[in-house]
Amino acid sequence: MPKARGSHDGLRWRWEAKSVNSRSLDMRLRTPPGYDGLEAPARRLAGERFQRGAFSDFPHHRAAGKHRGLVVDAVALASAVKIAREVAAETGLAPARVDGLLALRA
Repeated sequence: MPKARGSHDGLRWRWEAKSVNSRSLDMRLRTPPGYDGLEAPARRLAGERFQRGAFSDFPHHRAAGKHRGLVVDAVALASAVKIAREVAAETGLAPARVDGLLALRA
């Protein structure tokens, strides 16, 4: 499986790709959360370079260095908690749990 590695501005990345012969062009791209914008350009580039083939691409990323902990935007979390409490009060539903609020994407 071909692999490429690199880094830029404190972010390390690795891209793994595999392909097999196919009658048409088929691309499967699994991006990490927050990187959905890579799919359209990747499909366009593949279409410009290949007429057929089945491709599976797996980009991975992480912050460079030893410090790879959880980073929480406390202001955004406090806002989400406030909204969740308001919705619970208005609807009578149980308030959202913290794990659900932390899973929200910006």
